[in-house]
Amino acid sequence: MLVPAASETSVATCPKLPSFQGGWFLPGVCNTGSIYPGDSCSIHCRLGYRKLQPIHSVTCEDDLRWSLDMTQDVLERICVKDYVEEIRQPSIICPNDGRLSLVLPPGHSSMAVRFPQPKTSVDFQKVKFTAVQANRTSSCTLSITVEDREAPQVSNCPRDIEKVLERGRRSQIVFWSEPNFLDNVQVAHVYKSREPGSEFVVGRHPISYIATDSSDNKAYCRFTIDVKESKALEMANSIRAQSYNAYADRRADTSEYYFKAVLVCPSGAQYEVESKIISLNPYGNISHLFSRIYLG
Repeated sequence: MLVPAASETSVATCPKLPSFQGGWFLPGVCNTGSIYPGDSCSIHCRLGYRKLQPIHSVTCEDDLRWSLDMTQDVLERICVKDYVEEIRQPSIICPNDGRLSLVLPPGHSSMAVRFPQPKTSVDFQKVKFTAVQANRTSSCTLSITVEDREAPQVSNCPRDIEKVLERGRRSQIVFWSEPNFLDNVQVAHVYKSREPGSEFVVGRHPISYIATDSSDNKAYCRFTIDVKESKALEMANSIRAQSYNAYADRRADTSEYYFKAVLVCPSGAQYEVESKIISLNPYGNISHLFSRIYLG
């Protein structure tokens, strides 16, 4: 009896994928030839290589051909060496060496500032002044200083004040309306040498107000308070004409008289005065001399 010989059969698969320098195909069976129609093999590039085209896999077609021709030229261009271009540090220069000094216009508390763009080797973001190139950056800082050179304005600065003491009083309480100060930004501090309602003795008293803003600009208000004795009190404190002989010595050999008096100031200081007089009325010489000493 004859037994028929067994026939040889083969399974249809795509040819195995060749290896290439820049990477490999996965899974590993892609390199053994056991890939059937419809199966796919993914492309992986070695470290330092990148895909030249956005092709992530190849597929075994029904005609047992790969979806990508596996010529040597194609294999060399699947994964190529990732050459990193040498990138220079970008440069940037701020205008005016990074400083702008401006002065506020009179009567303004703020101002609009215009300034030129920094010079740079690449495009930059206008707001941040940062030059960017391939993940490398350079930036500059522009410091803008706005100066306030306008002093505060003063109004209602009092005129000089004159007060006369009443009989029996040694000092006088004086009131006045205080000056007003306005500033284009803000008045930070006001100094005053005396308060309204202060007590003043006989004499001239300078009063000062100084207004200062936050930039140390100053405005001034100055006036004087002059407290005087009344005429009656002045005469009462003076030497009477009818009794001047009690205070004057006549020189025997001349017709001249020498008059002595003592001036007592509000501070307590005393001055002894000697004046030569010829007339019988000594008040002119003595009063003139007293005034000159008192006013210094």
